[in-house]
Amino acid sequence: MVEEFRAGDGDADLDAHVLAWGLAHPDGSADVSAVSGGSRMVLRSPERAVMWFSRLAGGGVRLVWPCAR
Repeated sequence: MVEEFRAGDGDADLDAHVLAWGLAHPDGSADVSAVSGGSRMVLRSPERAVMWFSRLAGGGVRLVWPCAR
């Protein structure tokens, strides 16, 4: 999960940093840990984690899935 922010004045200047990481399970639930070490959550879905961290960060949070290459 990342928080996006403006690094400059234009849209091309978007940047992001990692807020949390986690594991999604086959039943739809997710274990999520904050990078800061402040919290660990077990939630019904990864999208619920986005809701929680959006509240804490004031918005601009999105879920990012890594892809295997």
